[in-house]
Amino acid sequence: MFPRVLFPTDFSEEAVSAVEDILASSPSRPGELILLHVIDSKLLEAVVEATREAYGSEARARDAAFATLKADAEKKMRRVYERMVRYAQTVLTEVKVGKPAEEIVESAEEHDVNLILIPSRSTVGIKSLVFGSVALGVLELTTRPVLLVKLRG
Repeated sequence: MFPRVLFPTDFSEEAVSAVEDILASSPSRPGELILLHVIDSKLLEAVVEATREAYGSEARARDAAFATLKADAEKKMRRVYERMVRYAQTVLTEVKVGKPAEEIVESAEEHDVNLILIPSRSTVGIKSLVFGSVALGVLELTTRPVLLVKLRG
């Protein structure tokens, strides 16, 4: 197994189970497993737009939306951490806001990972016939090794 592995997660059971299966079947554990969730900036902006009037200003709507989305992500991240902690010597968690593919690649660089382990669903569109759009973005942006885990469905 690679010494430092990045697992970007959307918290779906299917993705977490698939990565868990890979890590459990590996003859060795990574020294460090970084769990990353990226709150898509498009989602944040949509929530801000939908709640701006209720909060009376864009700034208050943004603060509330960010706090809510981050709290939800951190709660879900704790559950993933509890499942993954047995598969690595050290498990780190990170929640970021931005464009998912860019944030994944940035985290890979920041942590100097040896492998990005990314679950992928097939989506529609010419470029996405084989890989999901986030996975495709990561493949285009990184120079680090990437293992795509094809999810069913």
